[in-house]
Amino acid sequence: MILALILLIPLLTSEYALPDEPEGVSDIRAYYSEVKSMMDEEYALYTTTVLINPTDVPYPAVGNYFERTDFYWDLNTEYGEKNLLLVIHTSQHAAHSEYHELLFERGGGLVFLFSSTSNNDEMKIETRRWYSGGALLHSTECLVTPDGTEFIEPGDDPFMRTPEYYVKLFEAID
Repeated sequence: MILALILLIPLLTSEYALPDEPEGVSDIRAYYSEVKSMMDEEYALYTTTVLINPTDVPYPAVGNYFERTDFYWDLNTEYGEKNLLLVIHTSQHAAHSEYHELLFERGGGLVFLFSSTSNNDEMKIETRRWYSGGALLHSTECLVTPDGTEFIEPGDDPFMRTPEYYVKLFEAID
């Protein structure tokens, strides 16, 4: 019994070790910075916005409910096709708030996802995922509280709509 406790104590007190960033993450970070800086330029990106309940009328059994999705895109000048580059989604459902960013490479594939969700003002969960060729390259998740940030083992994000959902919505607007 004592031996079992001695072996179990390190498992109970160990903290999650953040894995090293694999090759390719720094390139995605640079691309993210490039797209974000283009948002500040007057003629660099087009923006399409979808608002749900913009007048903030309370929903039955939910209370306040609001969603905003901004699509940032440019044109492929050779073919006149739209290149969806970034989606920013914010929502507020009663005490639950969400903020998501999805970064797409030119030509379509998801390369980065950021998600921040909170059910109160004291704690939020932030998830970051980097992709290459459609496969998960790297993932981090952390709890952010007034006391600081603690990295935890990444899990599923049950509140996130899929990247395909946003692509289909963008295409439906076109």
